[in-house]
Amino acid sequence: MLNSTYEYLCSFNAYDKGIMYQLFHNTVVHNHFFYSSINGGGVIDFVGHQRYIFLLLLPFFYIHPHPITFSIISSLLLSLGAFPVYWLANEVSKSKKISLVSVMIYFLHPTVSWLFLESVKEEIFALPFLLFAFYYMYVKSFNKFLFFLFLACICKENISLVAVMFGVYAFIEKYEKKWIYTPLILGIGIFFF
Repeated sequence: MLNSTYEYLCSFNAYDKGIMYQLFHNTVVHNHFFYSSINGGGVIDFVGHQRYIFLLLLPFFYIHPHPITFSIISSLLLSLGAFPVYWLANEVSKSKKISLVSVMIYFLHPTVSWLFLESVKEEIFALPFLLFAFYYMYVKSFNKFLFFLFLACICKENISLVAVMFGVYAFIEKYEKKWIYTPLILGIGIFFF
């Protein structure tokens, strides 16, 4: 809600947010699948990026086709990122106080704080998925790790390079081979898809 108030009070009309909203609006209201007249028009437009996560967001725009939907979804996802931060800090430190301080640091970090105000960057969607993936890698829950890593990778093409680094990390930490090769294959595959 801070995001929406900020935009209203500052008469803030971000270029990216306008493009994103038009893509969803044209899909939901006019049945033109991810069409953008802002970016030249006439084509299905993911605005130069592989943003497959947007396909998963479409049902929310059918329910409420309004720019505030971006703000609600992004705020919810960023807030969900606090759970893996807390769980990981609790696993490592075995202290609830340190875990809560870690969550406070997460929310107060300038990057996360700015993402709360931004509302349309793909990184907003990728960040909590990467945090969940890292947590499940730490506790060695492979299927959950793979699920969240896949969700992170479909947010934007450059996130798949982070998936490759999960494989490198697994190699350095001497994880089983599936932890090494699967992120490498997933990351490289999605990057070139």
